[in-house]
Amino acid sequence: MQPQRIFHSIHRYLNLYIGVYFLLMGTTGSILVFHSEIDEWLNPQLLRVTPQGEILSLEEIMTNVQSTRSPDRIISITFPRSPEGVYELLINSWNSRIYVNPYSGEILGSRTMSGSLMGFILIFHMDLFLGGPIGITLNGMGSILLIVSTLTGLILWWRRSPNTLKTIWRLRLNSGWKHAVLDMHNMWGIHSAIVVLVIALTGVYFSFPLVGNLVQSLAKGPNGNPPLASHTLSEAPLRPQRVSDLVHIANTTLSGGKIVMIRMPLGPRQPFQVRKRFSEDTNPRGSSVVYIDPHSGDVIRTEDSRTASMGQRFINLDVPLHAGYFGGLFTKLLYVVVGIGISIQLITGYLLLWRQK
Repeated sequence: MQPQRIFHSIHRYLNLYIGVYFLLMGTTGSILVFHSEIDEWLNPQLLRVTPQGEILSLEEIMTNVQSTRSPDRIISITFPRSPEGVYELLINSWNSRIYVNPYSGEILGSRTMSGSLMGFILIFHMDLFLGGPIGITLNGMGSILLIVSTLTGLILWWRRSPNTLKTIWRLRLNSGWKHAVLDMHNMWGIHSAIVVLVIALTGVYFSFPLVGNLVQSLAKGPNGNPPLASHTLSEAPLRPQRVSDLVHIANTTLSGGKIVMIRMPLGPRQPFQVRKRFSEDTNPRGSSVVYIDPHSGDVIRTEDSRTASMGQRFINLDVPLHAGYFGGLFTKLLYVVVGIGISIQLITGYLLLWRQK
């Protein structure tokens, strides 16, 4: 069989059988680009407040939550993104969240991740509702197949004619619907290919720990940050750390920027993690972290995005590259268009297949 026919068969049957999967991932991904904004718009009573005087101390917030709801465990505290924002406390498990007015300490409500529309979409996009590793692995395989589909489509387009480059913007509307559909399929696929490949490659990176670890090792080099081993922590008795003290330590260690999250120790030999975001960070969650010993209150390690190596800066782009955050509103809108555009590819592809029958 000739290479052209092999590529054609792979491209055709791959999209015939799992094209709907590509469509669902593209559509949900487009929605999730503006996840926070849409969630706030849909749930203003839970996620937005009117600024009223001074923000309460974190101790007051924590005390109020613990006395009212008595959560078994607070896992993380996400800080308000704006003066109208709220504190989000992750409790008990990775699925339960409490929202608190930072000015009054009032608990505005709670929900599970799957208890909101955006959370529902996010879970589906991440693991297909299959619960963790299985769904994530299947999504990684889907990302690989999306790469194959995109590359075979580009090869077919390139090999079709010696004057291929002239067809990049060709749309023959007056030559019958078959030519118009073919040109639309080709043109959309060509111009969206780079973005699709970036999304798919980062999807593989997120889905397979082996790939992620390999990329991080290559990017960081031999002098990259070693894992935080338990022996790096103090042997002193565990001393409860005030949340406000953690904020002070993080701001003293890394001046400037804004604290976006405090993650509590997940075990007796694990540190506090205080994440900060600086103006140059493209990740909404920030790319700088201060690790604090829960026994002594000493800083164990600091990761500063402003002084990071080129390899670490590349790693810090993982989420921005996958979700389109790296270029502000322009790239976010571009990713939305490309994600929704997968439906155009699917419809025109099915029409081309139907035409051949």
